[in-house]
Amino acid sequence: MLRLRGMNRSTFKQERLTGNKLLLNQLITQIARFDPVSLYMIGSQCKGKADEFSDLDILAIFNGFVLQRVLQKPDNLFSSIAPILIKHENPTLSPVAGRYSLVLHKTKHGIFQVDYYLAPLSTAKIPCEAKLIYGKDTIPKGELSLSTTAKNPKDAKERIDFLACMSFIAIKTIARGRSKDFIPFLLKEYSNARKYNLPSIPEIMNEVASDFIEELLGNLYLLSNANQRTAITEIRSYYKLVRSLYSTT
Repeated sequence: MLRLRGMNRSTFKQERLTGNKLLLNQLITQIARFDPVSLYMIGSQCKGKADEFSDLDILAIFNGFVLQRVLQKPDNLFSSIAPILIKHENPTLSPVAGRYSLVLHKTKHGIFQVDYYLAPLSTAKIPCEAKLIYGKDTIPKGELSLSTTAKNPKDAKERIDFLACMSFIAIKTIARGRSKDFIPFLLKEYSNARKYNLPSIPEIMNEVASDFIEELLGNLYLLSNANQRTAITEIRSYYKLVRSLYSTT
């Protein structure tokens, strides 16, 4: 559990950076048990642009028959790394014949986001800036082929999972002072999901990013199942801490 007493921005940052490093080490150790060909880190962590809010973007490449076994029960892999708080899967972001999962892990250092791209060796390509963190560096360079035409089935549970995960992302955009584009996106997605009986958000809330996130999470909680409520409660607590340390408005 994240220690809150005596927490300031400096100690929070150190806690996040330490937790991210430990999670990465655990991730490598545990995924290695599932016999991948290679593991790569992609995204901001490879570009020297990471901060205390940065997530981990992991491209895991498997031989086809191994990947099929992993995809039968992917939560076995994810939960072996750290407890799953909540996750969302988007088929349109999945590698061809693979899977993309955004997972929020709960650790003693806080909540951490990992974007998992599970891909078959037969079609895998890696971005030029990708960093090998396990296995053989023999995968050809190129753009990762995604299942952009795949259908993303939507229902109330899926939308709540999605919006809760997006709210977590919104928190870091607010803390970084970069929420100008993301909050309208999130508001649009929430508005589209109101057909699942989500309450409206007062217009005044839309104008203040911090108030909007509080209201959105509160509304999601009303229609959530038990697991989602646990996740939303944790995200709200995390947001209150970030808001207090980063003076978000």
